[in-house]
This record gives sequence, structure tokens and C-alpha cells, in this order.
Amino acid sequence: MTGVGSTCRIVVDLHGIPWAVDAAEAERRLLAHPGVVTVDVDADRLRAVVHHRPDDSLPELFNWLHASRRPSAP
Repeated sequence: MTGVGSTCRIVVDLHGIPWAVDAAEAERRLLAHPGVVTVDVDADRLRAVVHHRPDDSLPELFNWLHASRRPSAP
């Protein structure tokens, strides 16, 4: 991460997100989100380690991930 300045390291739960089972797709989608600098996706465990610029909106990332989840079956 040379030259990116300070970042926040967060671990995000990807359970319930349809594209999370494909590590390359999950990485592509997460990296496209504003503020995300690097991503390490573990598709088997359905989680990702994300380095995010602190000056960009972290709540927006979490809201976007929440909206990406499938609704629970009744």
C-alpha cells in the first residue's frame, strides 16, 4: 500500500451477498467503491479485509454492503 496515505483496516462479513462466493467478483466490486484502497477476499469464509481511506465515508460502504444482502426467507 505504498503511497496511499493512512488507511483504516476493517474486516467485513459477506454472508448473504450473492457475489461474495466469487473472490474475483467480490474484490472487483469492493475496489470499485469510493475509498477502498485494497481488498483481500476469503470467499470460503465469506469475509474480506478492506483497507479504506479514512476521509471517505465508511458508513456508505457498510450501507452498500447491507443493501447487497439477499432478504431472509420467511
